[in-house]
Amino acid sequence: MDSACHPPLSISNNLCYDRISANVLEVLAEMKKLRKKYEALPEDAPARQIELTAESLERRHHDPMLLLKVPNFNRMTKSDMLAEFDRVVALPPDSRELKSVVAIDDPSQVAKKHLSSLLNQYLLLCNLRKGLASAWDVINELYEDD
Repeated sequence: MDSACHPPLSISNNLCYDRISANVLEVLAEMKKLRKKYEALPEDAPARQIELTAESLERRHHDPMLLLKVPNFNRMTKSDMLAEFDRVVALPPDSRELKSVVAIDDPSQVAKKHLSSLLNQYLLLCNLRKGLASAWDVINELYEDD
């Protein structure tokens, strides 16, 4: 950022500062909404169903495409998801993990997009654990020949 965008002692008429402040407030509001979605995730499936689903996905070499690495995704639980949310939100903007996503310059956008994608993939995983045919259709379309 050039010196023209740094907030002066009196910031009342500094449009650049207002733009930055609005962006920060917007990101915070979006993350708050996203956190509520994480908190509203369904309760975990029985452990046996989690394991059976994970084994089935592993046979297909299923690993969802996410911006950041999430180990053991196929066995994640709601508490794991909440922990991952907290971990990603706590990453400093200059963290190597966030900066490794070269297609997106803004670390807050990397975090937001990762957490949104993770949420969508987890909801699909929950439906797979329930045995919903439409969820398995998505997976089968990705991994099976027509």
